[in-house]
Amino acid sequence: MSDNQSSGPLVWLGTVLATCITLYLFQGILWLVVPILLSIILYYVTEPLVYRLTHHGWSRESAAGLVMGGLVLLLLAITAVTLPRFASKVTTWNEQKIISNYVQHGADFVESTLRTVEKYVPFIDEYMMSKARDNANWDEQLAKWAADNSSHTIMGLLHWIPSLLLIPYLTYFILVDGSQFKRFLVRAIPNAYFEKSLLLLHRIDDQVRRYFQGLMALTVIDAACLGIGLKLMGISGAFVLGLVIAVLSWIPYVGSIVGCLLVVLVAATDYASQTWMTYGAVALFLGVRLLDDFVFMPMTIGRSLQIHPVVTVLMIFVGGAVSGISGLLLVMPVLGVMMVLGQILGQLATNDRLTARYQFRKALLRARAQKGLEA
Repeated sequence: MSDNQSSGPLVWLGTVLATCITLYLFQGILWLVVPILLSIILYYVTEPLVYRLTHHGWSRESAAGLVMGGLVLLLLAITAVTLPRFASKVTTWNEQKIISNYVQHGADFVESTLRTVEKYVPFIDEYMMSKARDNANWDEQLAKWAADNSSHTIMGLLHWIPSLLLIPYLTYFILVDGSQFKRFLVRAIPNAYFEKSLLLLHRIDDQVRRYFQGLMALTVIDAACLGIGLKLMGISGAFVLGLVIAVLSWIPYVGSIVGCLLVVLVAATDYASQTWMTYGAVALFLGVRLLDDFVFMPMTIGRSLQIHPVVTVLMIFVGGAVSGISGLLLVMPVLGVMMVLGQILGQLATNDRLTARYQFRKALLRARAQKGLEA
């Protein structure tokens, strides 16, 4: 029986249901899922370097310790340099009302756009636009929002610190003991299904590796393109803004909307009197997103998941409906793994030869156990 014959509608239904159930369960333990997910990403990023060190005579433990220790020291150095500057900037922002200034300029840009559209589209309801312009002062609204939500936001961030500290710890042991864990799983597999199960583990590992390595490459390309484009336009903090937008794009749709909003706020503030520059920044953002879909994504992630575009879009909506933002972020890697599991398990369940071998082995073991017990 060929491999494709086992991937029927029942396998796909089971794959979709397993994906939804997994996303629902992940929502309840998100504090553990996020560091594990980030640890897996970091594992696939650092594993080639660890492999090179082991190829040059290092032990697996020493190579993993050197790589993770170097990364931790680098992060501590970056934190030590940037944290005081960030704290001073936050104080300056609060004193000068920088955040409210960004929001106000963004609102002015929207109002200017509405006025421009109003000239060419006269049937737009003037009452709705005037109502929007007569809203309460943006500074007062932002100050009220900050007063109501600042303590909750700070406590939420503090809640995530212990979970995020698990990332280097988990990554180190995945690098060191990942192969032993695979052997532990293989020992529980019946001999009749041994080869197919090894193929299953290999395909899952390869699927997840290619997805996350492609995602990292896509993030670097996006950040570089956005950073260079915004820098040429004279936008302040261009490369940092480009990196933030590239990371936000990991969340389908929602991340793109938030990234576009950030571009509008920053450009509208830097070029308050030059509205066309804000439009140019938005055009740059949309251009990079189009390059993502048609050029960058095929070059990086490509067809590694082998999922039809219609299924991709539908599953993104399903993931958002099942577990919100976390579902949007996790649905594609979870679906990719469940697809491989469904395909291989479907092949195992429908392969008559493998089933016959398994039943024959059970009969031999039964006969051996009963030998000498007959009266």
